[in-house]
Amino acid sequence: MSSIARDPSAGWSADATGDVDAVDRALLRALRIDGRTRANVLARQLGLSQSTVSVRLRRLVRSGVLRGVRADIDPTALGRPLQAVARVRYAPGTDPAAFERLLRRLPAVESGMALAGDADLELRLCCTDRAELRTTVTELCRGGAADVRVELVLRPLAGLGGADLAPQPDGTPPEPLAPSPVPASASASASAPL
Repeated sequence: MSSIARDPSAGWSADATGDVDAVDRALLRALRIDGRTRANVLARQLGLSQSTVSVRLRRLVRSGVLRGVRADIDPTALGRPLQAVARVRYAPGTDPAAFERLLRRLPAVESGMALAGDADLELRLCCTDRAELRTTVTELCRGGAADVRVELVLRPLAGLGGADLAPQPDGTPPEPLAPSPVPASASASASAPL
């Protein structure tokens, strides 16, 4: 069990793992909605002093919980209306670092994640048209992708994320989701002899 550090002036507590309390979660929720919100506005919204909010925000940044605030830019407004998700599997011998350098040079690659599973990467692409999408996929294959699977985005889903920031009714952080129980019919067939 780790020791808890407390700052009575800010009412903030975090352990070595970066746990946050209900007030921190409320600050993070507000920033997720609008990252430009000033400390004095956050203080008014949450019923805290501006200095308390400032101290908490600095600590959230210093502890790595709050990694940054980003702009949410509409790619269509920038002439990139065709959005897609590409799942990439490396060809044998592909250097992941070199492949990531290629991704940074391709204008259609908006963001990405390295994965463990069937695919090595999942990329968010924002293209000007189908021709740029085709060119991007071709460049990925030339750069070391053995397989690129592309799915077109029909529409983004707004308002997702942040469930982990909602406190329980008693003010404690939410528990992680437990695995769903296996239906009786599935468990019976799974344990049946072959």
